[in-house]
Amino acid sequence: MALNVSAWAIRKPIPPLVLFVILVALGVVHFRSLPVTRMPNIDLPIVLVTITQPGAAPSELETQVTKKVENAIAGVTGVKHITSSISEGASLTVVEFFLETNVDRAVNDTRDAVTKIRAEMPGSIDEPVKFALTTDLLRLTFPFLLFVSLTALAGGILNSFNKFALPALTPIILNVCMIAGALWLSPHLDVPIMAMGWAILAAGILQLLVQFPALRKLDLLVLPRWGWRHPGVRKVLRLMVPTLFGSSVAQINLLLDTLLKTCSPLTRLCIAVSLTAPEEYIKTRTIAGWKKDKPDLHKKPAERVARPVDT
Repeated sequence: MALNVSAWAIRKPIPPLVLFVILVALGVVHFRSLPVTRMPNIDLPIVLVTITQPGAAPSELETQVTKKVENAIAGVTGVKHITSSISEGASLTVVEFFLETNVDRAVNDTRDAVTKIRAEMPGSIDEPVKFALTTDLLRLTFPFLLFVSLTALAGGILNSFNKFALPALTPIILNVCMIAGALWLSPHLDVPIMAMGWAILAAGILQLLVQFPALRKLDLLVLPRWGWRHPGVRKVLRLMVPTLFGSSVAQINLLLDTLLKTCSPLTRLCIAVSLTAPEEYIKTRTIAGWKKDKPDLHKKPAERVARPVDT
């Protein structure tokens, strides 16, 4: 009697399914272990240094900013090529490192090199590392909004059960974490201010975790779920509608007032006067006084004289 594999698989489907899962798992494991020969996943060590100085001419930026940045970055280890482009009020320097250079190390070395020559550049430029540092801090502190919202929700639940001590003591964790970050963590980081970001993130997580035991004792540590049909939820929504409507009307009123003031000819004229002749316009205090001592709007403002930068 010949073995009918199809009939056996139909009668007993579990063994074929297990064999199929094992083969798929082995295929995925071996596929991930295959060496990559084309289009490898690598991070190119390229750093962009953007410095802006509103109103500066390209020639001024070249001598006061771009050349100094290039000379400072040229001494960084691992630099392969430096390319700069200058436009009105902005200087962009592209620094290419060798492929074996670590990207994080390249960014930190470039930041340090630019920071050392900050005093030699004009004081009116925007900080070149401000945007990058702000981005790094936001990546750490933005999740804090989620954790602090959940912490407030947990504290409100505990307060409704007459448990006020733990929610009241929870903010102390934030102060302790910030002090620990400033005194202990900041000396070990290349950018000390990043310690505050890590401290705030850790505080947000700890503030939520310390309330879990109290919620578990009340049998309230459950996954959230939507209950739109619950009578209490419907009551809260009905009470919130007038507040939301009033707030929306106030915001729309403020927007319309701003648009009307912006489109008003008198407002545009006052703005033009304040930009062209501030020393004369500052003397006026009422519309009548402004009409009486109206300055000459066609008078060409004095040219700004460049002053040497104190180093």
